[in-house]
Amino acid sequence: MQSRSSVILGGSDSLAQAERILLFGALGMLVVSAAVGGSLGLGASSGPAQRTHVHAGSLGWLTLAVLAVALGMVADDDRCPPRSRRLGNRISWLTVAAVTAFVLADAAGSASAEAWTGTAAVAAILAFLAWLAVIGRRAGAAWTVARLAMAGALAVLMAGSIIGATSAGVGASGNATAAASLASAHSAALVVPFVVLATTSVLEWSVSPSSVPPPLTTAGLVQVGALVLAAVAVITGVLAHNLALVETNIPLEFGGLAIFLVRVGPLLLAAGWARNSRIWLVLSTVALAVDIGLFAHVVFEIGRRRYVSIDMLPRWLVFTIDHMTFVAVGTTALFGAIAALAGQESSHSITDALAAGGLVLGLVATAASIGAGSASLEAVFTTVLGVSVLFAIAVASRRVLAITSPRRT
Repeated sequence: MQSRSSVILGGSDSLAQAERILLFGALGMLVVSAAVGGSLGLGASSGPAQRTHVHAGSLGWLTLAVLAVALGMVADDDRCPPRSRRLGNRISWLTVAAVTAFVLADAAGSASAEAWTGTAAVAAILAFLAWLAVIGRRAGAAWTVARLAMAGALAVLMAGSIIGATSAGVGASGNATAAASLASAHSAALVVPFVVLATTSVLEWSVSPSSVPPPLTTAGLVQVGALVLAAVAVITGVLAHNLALVETNIPLEFGGLAIFLVRVGPLLLAAGWARNSRIWLVLSTVALAVDIGLFAHVVFEIGRRRYVSIDMLPRWLVFTIDHMTFVAVGTTALFGAIAALAGQESSHSITDALAAGGLVLGLVATAASIGAGSASLEAVFTTVLGVSVLFAIAVASRRVLAITSPRRT
């Protein structure tokens, strides 16, 4: 019988092993991001520490976790030969290692190391996606709205990652102006467009991961199409320095989100959601609606010249949008998805409610403290936020250990 340590470290040929590798790597990156973010809230410098906090949370945690959920959507051990499973484990380890190396290189501030590790991370993610496409085809996974949205999210991820790697390469060559422009496009791709597409996919799949998914519908196609077009508008607009083009993404985001809420909202609000792991999915959905509203506010206010540039935004608003996107929207959705991967999407547990409540309190109160200019309250509630995230990570880690050989419809 296999020991637990051998399962964690790669002794299994199950596709669930690749999911565990990615998720433990992702959760490790989230621990780093939360710890560094806590130190920033207590007054640490905002140079390398800030970059570590951002990239460990976005590229490290969100990207690796989304890849794991994408695998969970199509994985089927019965239709994937052992050789392909072993290859998937190796590619998963490689992806975690490459992403970690990039985060470390970026934190060190070495332009050349960042360029090389960024290229390696993109190559590893591309290799994983190629392998995922092969096993998905072998599993005969039919296209659903959730899978189509995930495909769109992964396309945006790759576009943003390639732009980011190019930015690092250009920066290493000494062209700071071009590098800064590409870096802005990289951030624009991975902030709202990627997170929104990935979150709608993760939420819809996590509601009922083991049931037979409904076929594609016109409403579902319009939803995904609107969100993909919004992503294209944002990335193209930032690259072309065209604010009008960036603004066109707002009605597309609102339209896609409205369709999503009508289609999936009633399923999320099933009886008892506040007392089980489904609370993460509901929290993410509410935060998604708020986040799109905040993003629209910023874009339109910049257009009206109230904020001459993004650098003129109040600190509390920057904090709120950033943490609303990556924590309240993306992270909570992925906590719910981990429960779904472990077959615990409706498990009754007070720990989920406590962690979710602490996260909401910490996020809202920290933003209010920043707005009020109270450093002491900011330190207190930043700690509440960080401890709540770490508590949720501990719960999620136990669930990752419970992920078994997948056979998904």
